[in-house]
Amino acid sequence: MKVDTWLKSNVSDGKELLDSGYEGAHRAVKEVLHAEDVQADLTHAARNAWRAAAIGACVGSIGGYLVEEEKPIQSALAGALVGGALALGGLMVWGSRRLIAAAATGATRNVQATRDEQWLEHNPVAYG
Repeated sequence: MKVDTWLKSNVSDGKELLDSGYEGAHRAVKEVLHAEDVQADLTHAARNAWRAAAIGACVGSIGGYLVEEEKPIQSALAGALVGGALALGGLMVWGSRRLIAAAATGATRNVQATRDEQWLEHNPVAYG
């Protein structure tokens, strides 16, 4: 098999896998959003996000202040910014974990089905 033929085949198969993964994740997210009360979880996480961000900012500013001896104020401000952002991001990820799990599961199912189809195309099975 020539390299260009092999490369085109693999790129085509890879694009097909990516498309099927995206489609599976998209379909699963739609189903979960309509079937379960995920929106309430996200709303609850967003409402409580300020608490996590404030705690993260306090911890980050204390850590930044204690680490830097020459410019403790700048370090404390940077630590507060990083700590608040990490806490806020972590809480939002935790609040949307059911949605993320559904997307991952849907994408995995579709990718596995597509891989099976591609394998059968490249390795036909003769029954009988």
